[in-house]
Amino acid sequence: IRVQEAESGIFIPNIIRPGSGHGNGLLAIHAPAGVREVLRLQIFDRWGDLLFSREHFAADGATGWDGSARGRAVLPGVYVYVIELELEDGARVVKRGDVTVLR
Repeated sequence: IRVQEAESGIFIPNIIRPGSGHGNGLLAIHAPAGVREVLRLQIFDRWGDLLFSREHFAADGATGWDGSARGRAVLPGVYVYVIELELEDGARVVKRGDVTVLR
């Protein structure tokens, strides 16, 4: 299942199933050619603790969060993300939302 933001064409999954081998095993950002890079991707738990952070990677769907924190698989549940993107024109866009992790 993917969430599409129609105004920007950016696709961010709202459900991931890490290790399932059936797709959507990764919270990866799929963006159109107008996005230069993902400046940062951060994942937080329901208490606001930072579980994952990655900076400066392509929005090509190949890199993202694999549903783990501190070397361990997270429990099934809902996690919050903050994604900052840099567009080709230098503008920055911040997307916030949540993703459900299934096991």
